[in-house]
Amino acid sequence: MDIAALAARLRSLAEELPQGGVAAADEQLESAHASLTEAARDSACDPGLTQLSRSREHLGKTKSALTEAADSIDGYLAAIGVGLAAGPVKAPKAKRDKNAQNDTRGAWWIDRVNELCDRKGKPSPHHLSPTRLLQELTLAATENNAGLYYKRLRDTRPSGATRLPALTWPVIRSLAEDHWGGRGDDKKIEALSKKLYGPLKALMPGLQPEDPGTVLRRACNHIDDDAGSDPATHAAIGPAIAARLSLLPRKTRKHD
Repeated sequence: MDIAALAARLRSLAEELPQGGVAAADEQLESAHASLTEAARDSACDPGLTQLSRSREHLGKTKSALTEAADSIDGYLAAIGVGLAAGPVKAPKAKRDKNAQNDTRGAWWIDRVNELCDRKGKPSPHHLSPTRLLQELTLAATENNAGLYYKRLRDTRPSGATRLPALTWPVIRSLAEDHWGGRGDDKKIEALSKKLYGPLKALMPGLQPEDPGTVLRRACNHIDDDAGSDPATHAAIGPAIAARLSLLPRKTRKHD
């Protein structure tokens, strides 16, 4: 096989990489995730949103791997002198829903953030990773910067917001148990919830007295089956709870 034939074959393989299909699948999964999150607001059970978030993370890694593969082929073709003339290998674009820009399923997030923070503003979506977003929210909460905390939440895409509990709950549980010196019970959770409410209320005026306790219970696996589930509230106040917990004194853990 000569170089020209090899280049043609590689280019053909690159064009067959399912990048467009994977991107379309990710968009559909994001849409389903937003719809499921909104539907779960009045449910006391976890409908599997954490597992769905993990599935999206795996899909994201697949997209990255496919992009790297296509870029590697481009680089190889350029290296052997046949890539530039033929142009770079381009992945097919995913077809978007014509009504996508009119989709209002993300309103559940903006409405809840506005309600919690008692503010309003036009969203300017950012592209921060969930980890970076958590860091910035935690810093804003530690500095009692209510305006910045609101802005970061407001500009977060719903698909990114729904990933926050998976990051914040393990941190909240660890910090709470450090403060208690061991595992928590209903009495400890209730007392800690009352202690956190004041500082959190200053950051988010729309916070209700029961909200911190609900998140603490879920993070510490003390779920009240009679309590409703509001994923937007869980996502929005989790970083603030983690920030306030990090400022509390810690006790030596006892062996459970």
